[in-house]
Amino acid sequence: MKTRLAVVSAAFLLMVMVTIALFHGAGLASPSTTMAIDPNVGGKAPDEFYSVNVTVFEVSELFTWQFNITFDLDILEVVSVVEGPLLKTAGDTLFLEPELNNTGGYVFAGCARKVYDAGATGNGVLATVTFKVLAEGTSPLEFQSNTKLRSWNGSTLVPLPFAIVDGSFSWPLFVLIRDVAVTGVTASPLTVVAGDIVSVNVTVMNKGNLTESFDVTLYCDYWVIQSQTVSGLVPGVVRTLVFEWNTRNVDAADYVLTAVAGTVAEEASTLDNSFAYAAVTVNEAAPPLPFGPIALMVVVVVLVVISVVLLLKFPRQSQSLSSEKEGA
Repeated sequence: MKTRLAVVSAAFLLMVMVTIALFHGAGLASPSTTMAIDPNVGGKAPDEFYSVNVTVFEVSELFTWQFNITFDLDILEVVSVVEGPLLKTAGDTLFLEPELNNTGGYVFAGCARKVYDAGATGNGVLATVTFKVLAEGTSPLEFQSNTKLRSWNGSTLVPLPFAIVDGSFSWPLFVLIRDVAVTGVTASPLTVVAGDIVSVNVTVMNKGNLTESFDVTLYCDYWVIQSQTVSGLVPGVVRTLVFEWNTRNVDAADYVLTAVAGTVAEEASTLDNSFAYAAVTVNEAAPPLPFGPIALMVVVVVLVVISVVLLLKFPRQSQSLSSEKEGA
């Protein structure tokens, strides 16, 4: 009995190992979420109105949000908060009456889905906050600790981790700086055979003080692999893009991968718009098997099953022969 159990266990283990070897793949990490004040820097003259959007980037299944933003009472006076469109993309919402506190110098607002089902995913505006400018000067616009994003897991609210990017009001305005950069390129694996997939992470950063949108293109030597669009990258924020390079029909050689960020309007410094990553080696692929991986797995499984049947049947035949000899 122990022998049979060991044989069956070994056969099952072998089938599992074959399946894993043939179909193993890597998962994709969830993108990071950012809540930001947009424009990050701006201003208006006294007695005029100044509006900012509270915007979220790369959020997944957002069910409810709330924020608390503080400001300088001597410079600004909050006059209104209007719900933005992002959460409505998932369905009907309940927008709470905002607290406009011009004594304490803060504005608190919140909103939630009315129905307990799917949340909103993507980039968009949570709300628009409007201030009246009281005087010249500078006022930080800062998120407080009771600023929250939450999703719904079917039974309870779940906090969503996110980074924050505060804003700033200034009048007269200082000089706006527009500068985007590619800060890093990494590839894995570094050595492949033709036909393999190389995963390439490209890190970009907004080094200016104005929210930017731009294209990033990945090159292999001098030909284009793929382009992606970076939308709403707020100042000081880093974002990672994931590219996949299919090396099918690529000659065996060493290749240089270069990521290039498109130049934004009035960008003076463009030397950091590109970043090169060398030494990705592509080797010649081995001759193809006469049959595919599915057929290989089927053959292995059939052989394992036949082996198990024979091993389980053999002790019975031996026992039968022993009985016949004893009877004789």
